[in-house]
Amino acid sequence: MKNTPRTQYALYIALFSFLFRGPAATAEEQPKKSFYAGPTVSRLSIGGDFDGEHVLFNNDTGELAAVPAFDSGVGYGGVFGFRHSFGSAPVDWAIEMTYQQGALNNSLDSQPNNDKATFHELGWTFKTYFRANHALQPVLVVGFDYPWITVPGGDFNETFGLGDETFRGIGIHTGFGLCYFVMPEFSIEATGLYHDRSFTTLNNDSLDSSLNSHSIEPLLMLRYHFGFGANPSRSENSTASAAAVPASSASITPAAPAPNSMGKDPNLF
Repeated sequence: MKNTPRTQYALYIALFSFLFRGPAATAEEQPKKSFYAGPTVSRLSIGGDFDGEHVLFNNDTGELAAVPAFDSGVGYGGVFGFRHSFGSAPVDWAIEMTYQQGALNNSLDSQPNNDKATFHELGWTFKTYFRANHALQPVLVVGFDYPWITVPGGDFNETFGLGDETFRGIGIHTGFGLCYFVMPEFSIEATGLYHDRSFTTLNNDSLDSSLNSHSIEPLLMLRYHFGFGANPSRSENSTASAAAVPASSASITPAAPAPNSMGKDPNLF
């Protein structure tokens, strides 16, 4: 199936329809601490110094390497993390690892490359969740990345042979978003992230000057939580105490002793 923008939007709509079909999880049902995992989808953007208007020259090998321009693309991946609460306060923290990859159209001097570049990225993220006693929770995000991108046919050797080129680097990201517990074990999270990436090597050789990319990228996560028990201590409503059973207002009159078979008062014996 051809991956068109219309197809991508249809997938987003179908995912949201599935996630919001049920009632939201209550504060009592949400796990106090949990591991979680699930798929992710994002919008990848590589820009900045990657403008498609210049090449790099290797003085040692005599090779030329293209610095292409990249079109935005869809990234797919996964997340694994751990979440815990700050005691009884309605604030949680989480630490997670993510992986994403995507295929990007690219060009040099406005001439398109017939082969798409492949983008990969590992990320480590620290998160803080607010209003953690509600189903809908704001979240702040900060973390760092290890990105690399391979461009087929981007490397030209001194005999004009073509080869692949791979840029590697490091990056940081920050942003904010919303987390929504659809069910006690399932949550969906949407964030907008600012990425600052610095690519420092090309085919494992250090660059004299790093190539920088700055972008804002949306990220959507669907997660299953492996909880360690419910969290009633942060309930929005206080727990009702058990009502005392009222005593009956009717008095109980002891029954008079029955006469014995001799017709005498039993208290005489």
